[in-house]
Amino acid sequence: LREALAEIGDAQFELTHVHQLGEALKRLGEERFDTILLDLSLPDGQGMDTITRVREGSPGLPIVVLTGLDDEEVAIKAVRAGAQDYLVKGQVDGSLLARAMRYAIERKRVEKQLQLQLQRIHALREINMATTSTLDLHSVLNILMEKIDILLPYTAVQVWLMHQESGLLERAACWNLDEAEWKRRKLKDTPALVKAAIADKVPVVAHNVQTDPRTLDPEFYRKQGLVSYLGVPLLIKGQVLGVLVFLTREEHRFADEEIQFLSILAGQAAMAIHNAWLHDQAKRQALELEKANKDLKRREEIQKLLKEVSQDITTLGLDSLLKKFTEKVREILRVDVSDVRVFVAGDWKLIGVAGIEPGLLISPRSGMNRGRAGWVQQHRRPLVIADLAASDLPSGTTLQDLGMRGYVGVPVFSRGGEVIGVLRALTYEPREFTQEEVDLLQQLANGAGIALENSTLLEHIKKQTIELEKADKVKNEFLGFVSHELKTPVNTIVGYTEMVQSKMFGEINSEQERALGKVMANSRDLLNMVNSLLEATKIEAGTVRPEVRELNLGNFFEELKSAYDFPLNKELVLVWNYPCDLPVVKTDGDKLRHILQNLINNAIKYTDKGSVTISARHLPEMGTVQFRVNDTGIGIPEEALPFIFEMFRQVNGSETRSCGGVGLGLHIVKKFTELLGGKIEVQSEPDKGSTFTFVLPCQAKRPMCLEEDRKPQGSDTGQLHS
Repeated sequence: LREALAEIGDAQFELTHVHQLGEALKRLGEERFDTILLDLSLPDGQGMDTITRVREGSPGLPIVVLTGLDDEEVAIKAVRAGAQDYLVKGQVDGSLLARAMRYAIERKRVEKQLQLQLQRIHALREINMATTSTLDLHSVLNILMEKIDILLPYTAVQVWLMHQESGLLERAACWNLDEAEWKRRKLKDTPALVKAAIADKVPVVAHNVQTDPRTLDPEFYRKQGLVSYLGVPLLIKGQVLGVLVFLTREEHRFADEEIQFLSILAGQAAMAIHNAWLHDQAKRQALELEKANKDLKRREEIQKLLKEVSQDITTLGLDSLLKKFTEKVREILRVDVSDVRVFVAGDWKLIGVAGIEPGLLISPRSGMNRGRAGWVQQHRRPLVIADLAASDLPSGTTLQDLGMRGYVGVPVFSRGGEVIGVLRALTYEPREFTQEEVDLLQQLANGAGIALENSTLLEHIKKQTIELEKADKVKNEFLGFVSHELKTPVNTIVGYTEMVQSKMFGEINSEQERALGKVMANSRDLLNMVNSLLEATKIEAGTVRPEVRELNLGNFFEELKSAYDFPLNKELVLVWNYPCDLPVVKTDGDKLRHILQNLINNAIKYTDKGSVTISARHLPEMGTVQFRVNDTGIGIPEEALPFIFEMFRQVNGSETRSCGGVGLGLHIVKKFTELLGGKIEVQSEPDKGSTFTFVLPCQAKRPMCLEEDRKPQGSDTGQLHS
């Protein structure tokens, strides 16, 4: 062999020769060789078994078999046993031997590479199966690092992950190093090596992390005995989830194919981490949704309770009303007893007790500033006691004597923010009430406060209503009595004045006639006031009813117009504007006449010159008839418009006061309009006039119009008068 190798001048082979298989195996274990030339006829060898023993002793070295047998079958067996080539001793020259060794080395390298690839593929499949077997992030990271440790036993691993909410990098997990020490270190910033992998989205290598200037804490790595560094970004659809760091305890040159493999591994890890995050997010959302549904259900229950209480407030007593709240407290919070303590006239009153006989909770000692209820009132916030037996708050012993242990009391506020009571929840066993439960109890207490105030207000309103009804009855009886008693003497005055004016008692002179005219005018005004008082009294008493019959509006307006066929003694004209084919309607003609006459008389009274226009029109599409009285008089101030239809209301001012009246006319107009199923409104501007418009419903029959459509016209006697 030495002679054959000597033939190759440029070949650099160093040959080590041993005579025994045992010695060979020993040398292989102690020294480093590139290939093995194996003679199958060694004294302590046994044919093909020799190949097996060598391969087991040095599985990484290529084997070239040398034998004196030129037998193809033996050659095949040798290759199957693990040899890379087969040479016959007598046929070997230098070139053949060199080529055989080079080929053996290359074939072994390729074989090792294929085995490594298969091993890596197998490892990736195992990692994929293992990490997809769970969706818990902690379990995923542990499984991942366990598999990496099997595949790369010389490696320590760090996992840096982005926090899902803050977006900051966090030290999530590690393997083969002191995790407590790693996480305990306070870092001023994220290590530059980790930052680089995230920023560039490519693996980052440091051959010696202890001396690399990018290392943030080299002392830690020296203590841990870590040298070479590879940081691979955890990428999912272009998004960086974190960095997977591999560290070796000896300086290691990470080959391209190794980095490529570890990048694939990191990709699988990123997918598993992403799935775990999604699972965790889904769990959180499910819990939040469940909590939201519970909160919504509770709110719906509370809203239903508040609605029921608002409906029952007129029929139930205060104790029964608040008991609805305390029963709901027992149901929702699963407590044994609940009640409401209300502060009334300097003392606590117990109401709405649920879960226990009310008399058992009454304490002989009570006061504003004493005990737990006093504390809640004074501090205006909930009081929670997990165990009354261990509480040092000064208070009575009634609850402890009854075996109560858990306690929570929340303030009941009035609308003005005053503490008017305390809603309590009590248990026989010690109980740590959660903040959510306390908030819920406070929400119920707020509803109880509204119910408490509404009930008190309702009782006050009932009392006031009874008193007002009594006063109103006295007023109406007085007005009716006075009006009735006044009407008789006024009628007598009017009657005798007419007799004197008609000269039944003898001749009168012109001065007497003028005086009697003033008496007659004022008597009629007084009679109108008395009649208005009587009408208003009957309206308030509810004894006025509409007398509905068919009414031909055309004829009605002709009669109404004729009633104003007299001199007005003013520079004033009355304009009547209505068509000849106004319908026949079903209504109370007397009340309609009263409404229009009152509006027309008011318009004439407050208009010295200009016009008063009375109009009507049928609106079949609306099913109504519209009536309108418009004047050019003194008008009404805007601030007076909201109350002009109220009883005994008159617009302040010398011009209106000089016209007299008691302020009942428009009140009666509005009441009669509503009685007939209509509504009235007014528009006015001072010094420009007023317009009163009212509409009445009608199921009309259209009469035949026998003349031309009526044009707006002034009354014959309504021309300008000086």
